[in-house]
Amino acid sequence: MNNKTVLYISYDGLTDPLGQSQILPYIFELSRAGFRFVVISFEKPERYEKKGKELREELGKYNIVWLCGKFRSGIPGFSKMADLREMKRLGRKAYHDYKPAVIHCRSYVASLTGLLLSEKYQVPFIFDMRGLWADERFDAGIWNRSNPLRRIQYRYFIKKEKDFLVRSAHVVSLTHKAIEILETRHRVNIKSKSSVVRTCTDTVFFNTANRALNRKEIRQRLGISEETFLLVYSGSTGTWYMMKEMLQFFSVLLKIKPDSRFLLLTQSAPDEIARWVSSGIRDKVIVQAAFYSEVCKWLNACDAGIYFIHPWFSKNASTATKTGEMAACGLPVVANPIGDMEAVFAQYRLGILISDFSETTYETAARELIKIKPGSISIPAEYELESAVKTYYDIYCRQP
Repeated sequence: MNNKTVLYISYDGLTDPLGQSQILPYIFELSRAGFRFVVISFEKPERYEKKGKELREELGKYNIVWLCGKFRSGIPGFSKMADLREMKRLGRKAYHDYKPAVIHCRSYVASLTGLLLSEKYQVPFIFDMRGLWADERFDAGIWNRSNPLRRIQYRYFIKKEKDFLVRSAHVVSLTHKAIEILETRHRVNIKSKSSVVRTCTDTVFFNTANRALNRKEIRQRLGISEETFLLVYSGSTGTWYMMKEMLQFFSVLLKIKPDSRFLLLTQSAPDEIARWVSSGIRDKVIVQAAFYSEVCKWLNACDAGIYFIHPWFSKNASTATKTGEMAACGLPVVANPIGDMEAVFAQYRLGILISDFSETTYETAARELIKIKPGSISIPAEYELESAVKTYYDIYCRQP
């Protein structure tokens, strides 16, 4: 057991889907291992209104202190500056009230505050980068490359990126490729103080234990037969994901298996999805909203999964959450290579990686995909929550 107090800072909210799947499971398990957490997060008002009280009670069961700020979405720039001021205030309060032994920061915005606190109070700082954040802004069009102010912002965060790498006690990345890119970009050697932690899956929630029952129940609910080939995409439909190409793949699949259906498990607005779906396949596409706790049941009803992600430069640092979740539910997938996926798919039997987005490639991949029996895939150990928890445990214990 360990009794260190960890200050965990995240600009993402604990009530966000990302917080539910990629923050809470980790800190719950690490709390069980003896660490005490003080968490700073920024919550969207509408989500906090729905889930905040219940979540605070759940955190209390683990003796986790939650200091949450309000995520502002007002005037660009000004609202973020206000959030940063609030983050620093909460960080100072957390230090004075709880004297953390480690400061763990999720991504770049949180690390701006974390590094300041680390140097002011001489507390080890962990840079959990989660991706090439500044590059993602340009790749996704969140920042306009032609805007001089955005270019200044980009250069500022690239400079801070080097500070985070050099001054941190430890660096955590989603991929090995990202570490290589950062070492080359900044001419630094960080391998000796870095770890790779994938976007991991809690196999308590995602598994095949009730696969047969879930499959029967969900298919009856959808009005489809046991023989219908059900392809699934789970998650957001915006920014990073190639919805047009995924639907094109499904159109090719329909030529091979005409009775197929495409299930979109998403919280995205129906209007947003409708713009991608052509009239020729509209009656074959099923859109379904599902809470995080329900996703496994829906995946268990399916035969295969799909996720195509824009192969932008920044995606060298990304790992799809869907990789672990779908594998844990036994689903073979068709995907395109980002991050370390070529190495991962070469090492583990997870499905089909496509080399391009041509109809010929789709047809070859579809024919291979339908040969793989649903339920036959296993989740790689490095994508299991237990693996991530062990890595973080070791990192925390190594800090003085």
